[in-house]
Amino acid sequence: MRVRWLVAGLLSGACALPAWALDFSEAFRLAKDYDARVKISASRAAQDAAGVDVARSRLLPQVSASAARGKQHTRTSYLSGSYPSRTDEPDTKNWALQLRQGIYRPAEWRSWERAQSLAQASAKGVEAETASLLSRVAQAYLALLEARTQLKVAEQDVARYTEVLRQAQRAFETGQGTRIEIEEAQARLDAAQASVVDWQGQIETGRQDLAALIGQEVNPEDLTPFTEVRGLAREVLQEPLSSWVDRMVLQNPELASLKAQLDAAQKQVAVQKAGHLPTVDVVAMRRFSQSDTETTIGEEYLSTMASVQVSIPIYSGGGVNASVRAALAELDEAQARFDGRRRELVTATTNAYSRVRFGLERVSALDQATRSAEQALVATRKGVQAGTRNNVDVLNAEQDLAKMQMQWVSAAFELLGSIVELWAATGEVDQALQRLEAVQRQGAGKPGLPG
Repeated sequence: MRVRWLVAGLLSGACALPAWALDFSEAFRLAKDYDARVKISASRAAQDAAGVDVARSRLLPQVSASAARGKQHTRTSYLSGSYPSRTDEPDTKNWALQLRQGIYRPAEWRSWERAQSLAQASAKGVEAETASLLSRVAQAYLALLEARTQLKVAEQDVARYTEVLRQAQRAFETGQGTRIEIEEAQARLDAAQASVVDWQGQIETGRQDLAALIGQEVNPEDLTPFTEVRGLAREVLQEPLSSWVDRMVLQNPELASLKAQLDAAQKQVAVQKAGHLPTVDVVAMRRFSQSDTETTIGEEYLSTMASVQVSIPIYSGGGVNASVRAALAELDEAQARFDGRRRELVTATTNAYSRVRFGLERVSALDQATRSAEQALVATRKGVQAGTRNNVDVLNAEQDLAKMQMQWVSAAFELLGSIVELWAATGEVDQALQRLEAVQRQGAGKPGLPG
């Protein structure tokens, strides 16, 4: 039991926490501030939000003004010869103020609606990247935490096999053991030491992966462990699969972004079809001119004009029809992308839910298997003392226990990863962070099982 509780303590934080602990929420916050994909999506969302204002501006009144002042040199000759030629050098002035308001511009209206759909798609795209980041940070964080835990388990295996080897050597020296027992113990010790090296390499890889996400160096010992993994799994399984799938369809930000892109593609078809329709504008102008042309030298005009201008497209070389066909093809593509991704997400959610369901059962089964392996090891050691077992049997029992412990640790972290994957699929990033933070806070400095 001492070995089992040591592993449990490593999983749930029996060792004293460092002065600065990197919990999952803090790692995610650092990654969100550092991640290029999130920044790119946020910039794109800002661009598309500005695009809505640009499209809206085309529907508002357009006011323009112009003015000019100069000197004109004009020489006038009469071809009939009845009048002598003359030269004029008047000062010229003119200004104009114009107001134009669109009354009927179907293409501009549809373009504004399309810009709104694109802005919504980009905003949801930011949420989708954030949910994706949650999964990526969870994968790196849990992988490093698992490697750290597995390394502690492997180091305990080395300590146990070292003690078994020492006992085998002492028994051989007193004539109570055999060379085979020493070689068996040495082989198990070598394998355990190789496992330690392997997990040390995985810790270094995991440390680099997490550091690349959060933008700063990571000390594996700073990571805050988790507890209550099985409690989280039971909370997830309180809702049926159909409920999780429905929530995913309604809340998944990537799917919402694709839906908004589909709406934008539909609006684009309307924009192109509007190329066949007329446009109507109201135009008001006030204009002043003084000697600004050859025929108005010495004359001054101040005029005010108001009109309704109608533009009717008649023929554009087939360009409008071609644009409509292109927009329809784009609409089909957007529909296929939405349908395909929706099916993929339904499958991914279903698989994640199944992994949580069977992962919970597997963790519980491995917990019991670990207990049984501990009892078998105790019984084998007693058998050695009674003369019914030998050191090879102890080595086999030690190996079985080590195998169960490592599988138990791996299954616990896989279960937690599947839970995070479900939260990410439904876009519940804030809820996931709050729940994981609460679990880590409960387990800080407190021994217990990973479940």
